[in-house]
Amino acid sequence: MTGDAGTVTEGADTVAEGEGTVTEGADTVTEGTVTSLSDSLSTGGDLSPSAVGTITLEDCRGLASSNEVCSLTTDATACIERPCPKLIVAFSGGEEGEVDPELLAGYVVEGWATAWINAFETPIASGAVPYLDEQARYDRAIREATTGAWARAHWSGEHLLFVGISHGATAPMVAIARTVLDEHVYWHGTGKTAGCFFDGSYDPSATAELLSTGAEGEQPCTLPVSYQRWLDRYCGRGPRAGDCELSTNPAALADAIVDVDPAQFAIRDLRLVECGSEREVCAGDVFPAGPIATLCSRIDADELRTCTYDSLPNLTHIACLRARGDDCRVWFDALPVP
Repeated sequence: MTGDAGTVTEGADTVAEGEGTVTEGADTVTEGTVTSLSDSLSTGGDLSPSAVGTITLEDCRGLASSNEVCSLTTDATACIERPCPKLIVAFSGGEEGEVDPELLAGYVVEGWATAWINAFETPIASGAVPYLDEQARYDRAIREATTGAWARAHWSGEHLLFVGISHGATAPMVAIARTVLDEHVYWHGTGKTAGCFFDGSYDPSATAELLSTGAEGEQPCTLPVSYQRWLDRYCGRGPRAGDCELSTNPAALADAIVDVDPAQFAIRDLRLVECGSEREVCAGDVFPAGPIATLCSRIDADELRTCTYDSLPNLTHIACLRARGDDCRVWFDALPVP
C-alpha cells in the first residue's frame, strides 16, 4: 500500500498507521495505512511502506534524558513508481513537534524523497540538555531515515542531503564534529553526501553574549531564542542559571566546534548560512555570524573538504530557511559526484 498518509510507531509489537493496524507475528493484517519496524514491509509480501506519513521512533525514549519520541515526517510522492535517487533529511529547529510540508515542497516537485526529523516532541525537551548529549537521538533518526523500511522502498541510496535550521543546524553539526557517528554508512549516500545548515550556534559562549543584552533597554532576549533558556541548557534550570560562565563550562566547551580539526568531519561538503546579522538582535540576529563564518573557513581550508559560506543578513532567523531552503538543492545539484 503506497501513497497514504499515516503514523508509524516503531519499537512496539503492535503498530498503527492511519486507519489500519498491523500486529507483527499475527496471521491477519487489517488493510489501511501500515506501519511497522519489521523488514517485511519493504522486502517481502504485498505490503510496502506508505510513501507519505509519519514514522514514530519509540526507542528514542530515554535518550538525552528525555522520555519523548523522535519522529520522521516523510514524503516520497515522487518515488512511488521507482525509488528516487536523491533524499533530503531535514532537521527541525528548537520548536520541534510540528512540520510545515511547504518547506520541502520544492524538493518533492523536483523528484526527491524527503524526511523531516523532529528529534523531540516539544521545545521544552529540546532545550533541556547540551547539543552533544542529543547525538544518539539524531543518530537513531538518521538511521531510520536512510535505512528503514520507508527509505529502502523509496530511495535508491545514492544521493543524500542534510538540511537544518537553528537547533537542527547545531546539534547535527556538533555530532559530526565531536563524534564518529557520521562515519557510519547510514550517514552517507553511495554518491553525493552533503550538509546545508542555516544559522547554527557553533560557539555557545558567543551566542550567550549576543542574547544577554539584545532586547530593548539592554535586557536579555526572550524571543525567538531566550537567553535564560540558553543558560538552562548548560547550567540547569533555576534561579542560579545566570551565574554560569559558558566560556569555562565543560558542556558548553564541548558544543563549541569552531576550532575542531576539519579532519573530524566525515561529511566533506558543507554549506553554512548565517541569517539576520544586519537585523535587530533577538528578533533577527539570534546566533552570531562570526563563528559560522570562521568554522566554514576552517573546513574549506582542508584540501579534502569544502565549505560554502553564505550570508542572509536581512532575513530573520525564523524566516531564512523558509525563504531560501531551495538554495540548498541548487547548491547540492552543482556539487560534483565523488
